[in-house]
Amino acid sequence: MNTVWQDLRYGARMLWKRPGFTLIAVVMLALGIGANTAIFSVVYAVTLRPLPYREPDRLVMVWDVDQKGRLSTTAPARYLDWRARSDVFTDIAAIEDAEISNRPRFFMTGGDRPERVRGAMVSTNFFAVLGVEPRIGRSFLPEEEQAGREQVVIISDALWHRRFGANPEVIGKTITLNDKAYAVIGVTAPDFKWNYPRPTDLWTPISLPPEWRRMRNAALYKTVARLKAGVTLEQARVSMKNLSAALAREYPGEDEASVIPLRERLFGKAREPLLILMAAVGFVLLLACANLANLLLAQATVRSRELAVRAALGASRLRLVRQMLSESVLLALAGGVAGLLLALWCRDLLVGLMPASFPRGDEVWIDSWVLLFTAALSTGVGLIFGSVPAWQASRPDPIEALKAGASSATSGLHSQRVRSLLVMAEAALAVILLVGAGLMIQSLWRLTRVELGFNPDRLLTVQFELPHYKYQKDPPGAAGAVSRILARIKTIPGVELAASSNAIPLIGNDPMWLFAIPGHTSSRPDGKWNANVRSVSPDFFRALDMRLVKGRLFTEQDDGIAPRVAVITESMAAMSFPNEDPIGKYLALSDKGPSAIIGIVNDARYSHPSNPVGPAIYQPIAQAPTLMNNLIVRGQSDPLSFSMPVQKAVWAEAPDQPIENVATVGRIVVDSIADTRFYSSVFGAFAFLALTLAAMGIYGMVSYAVSQRTHEIGVRVALGAQRPDVIRLVIRQSLKMTLLGVTVGMGVAVALSTVMKSLLFSVSATDPVTYIVIALLLVMVALLACWIPALRATKVDPMVALRCE
Repeated sequence: MNTVWQDLRYGARMLWKRPGFTLIAVVMLALGIGANTAIFSVVYAVTLRPLPYREPDRLVMVWDVDQKGRLSTTAPARYLDWRARSDVFTDIAAIEDAEISNRPRFFMTGGDRPERVRGAMVSTNFFAVLGVEPRIGRSFLPEEEQAGREQVVIISDALWHRRFGANPEVIGKTITLNDKAYAVIGVTAPDFKWNYPRPTDLWTPISLPPEWRRMRNAALYKTVARLKAGVTLEQARVSMKNLSAALAREYPGEDEASVIPLRERLFGKAREPLLILMAAVGFVLLLACANLANLLLAQATVRSRELAVRAALGASRLRLVRQMLSESVLLALAGGVAGLLLALWCRDLLVGLMPASFPRGDEVWIDSWVLLFTAALSTGVGLIFGSVPAWQASRPDPIEALKAGASSATSGLHSQRVRSLLVMAEAALAVILLVGAGLMIQSLWRLTRVELGFNPDRLLTVQFELPHYKYQKDPPGAAGAVSRILARIKTIPGVELAASSNAIPLIGNDPMWLFAIPGHTSSRPDGKWNANVRSVSPDFFRALDMRLVKGRLFTEQDDGIAPRVAVITESMAAMSFPNEDPIGKYLALSDKGPSAIIGIVNDARYSHPSNPVGPAIYQPIAQAPTLMNNLIVRGQSDPLSFSMPVQKAVWAEAPDQPIENVATVGRIVVDSIADTRFYSSVFGAFAFLALTLAAMGIYGMVSYAVSQRTHEIGVRVALGAQRPDVIRLVIRQSLKMTLLGVTVGMGVAVALSTVMKSLLFSVSATDPVTYIVIALLLVMVALLACWIPALRATKVDPMVALRCE
């Protein structure tokens, strides 16, 4: 250990005496290690950090699987059968899907302002299955699941702080939800979350009326289960498959059940893109390490006299290797510390770029596990990438080194080959990252140019939902309330148009309905068609600046007592009426009678821009009232300038009405491709970093080669070599290795291209234009990196070069 400490102290002194070399090496390593640490903090938060439940690896979700392999929620009776007859779970809990069950959402009134909170109706064993206890208060009791019991609620820690000031006396108090009193019986722990990335605010027990216990066709419940000790995931899947087969014999036509780990279900979609980013940032680190190895090889050549003296005095090869490794490890650790500081800044930048839908984005931080990763990575880099230069430098020829002298020691052929191979590897790695970034940027560019079908300029949207407990049984009253709100908004100065709809473009919240067309039969088994159905007010199409293709649009005369009418989209007309004029034809949407088609409008995108546009039907809101309303207001100037008057117009009609998602449609358009923008930005940053590191590596290798070939260049100039000859001499070898690296990198990029297909839009993973542009870009950068050393070589004075020998 004494000699180890001696080597470390000596290594530190040597690094201190070479500040330029040390600074360059530390900066390059800081870039590579810092980027890896920042991305690892995200990967760890999403894929590795334990979920806030007891033994989370034993938690799974159980889903129905239809004949097309699609996962879906399950029916109450099937859930009860699973719970009673499964032998692989300690218990199964249910979470009711309010969107499907059509139960009232949660409106919290009272206090300073009304609020629509994210609530979940769960079985009383929900918290027990997850293995968590409330922070204060108690969990649900089994008997509180019975219909007609006292209304109780458990609230989240966030809601407790937001609405009740973290007052512990909230237990036992009542809050008003959907115009009913609920007793608060518990507050969850601060780290407890459910329904990533939008945490739930409160939980109430599922009430199971007797008729619900017999329902086998209504898919209302998501289910979470805990595996028994010693039961594997595969055993659970086999057991549930057998149970599904038994239930199908008792109740013909029922679906199979699928068992999926809870973490995979919650974060599975983010896992693949994150692993791709982790691989990309790993390439950046390899580039930095290749540069480090090249620097260490160059330094080892410069120090060949010192090492020869040590060997002549009896130093073993192992001792020389250890001395060189101690310096490389010290460099790597210094780079790790600098990289950690860089990662702290990058972490904030990454979180700021993350889309709102990114899971656990608020849980990304530099914790002990990330610090351990950085320390291990830094040490590994120093040992692994310092070993080749150390091993190369540990076998000097004392006689040759001492004969040549420190000032003129030349590197051996093997060292030159190693450095050339490192440059080739850097070029290949840079190509891989640049190709990936190029494909991602192309995808983003094409997404921004997708035809939306509407004009988002100067549009404001405000979402609100009329209370179920007040309007669910009074559709005309709901339609009248919306009409009066729109009338108030139109009187606001600066407002040009105001409309309402049950769905808003790019949010993807419009329902899919089945309908029939008299005289037309679809390929579905029931002979019906399906399309998105939207309830809109008369000014909706003008507010969005949509195009009328044929017929007419809705007017105020298309009210609740007028004949039912509908407007369809171009894709709907092409699907259902391919060779005929749909105007005047009828659609059967409900039991209220057929709707006459009066107009055709252009298609508008209501989901992610990368998704295909489906057929859609528009109905007058007066004939198809909706409780969920999205106000769309076009103004003469900045739409946010009249956001508060619009909200006041809503409250004037419905004083206790919660308002959500106040935003400009332009912001919605931007947010709709936030995930692609995030991955493109990160990939682009890594590619730029890779290009910079590759240029530094090529520049360093060529500069060092020029310094080592000063005598040769002087002789060539003395013998009549012209300036272009010297430049070609210097550039030829580096450009050759760069072209070899580009070729290898292209081949690897093509082989890895299938990995990125899920992240791309409207661009092939083997797009030839991208590959050609990237190859030319890297060759140009290599030429620029070689140019300065080449010009320096032309200025070699033959007399000085020959005299120094």
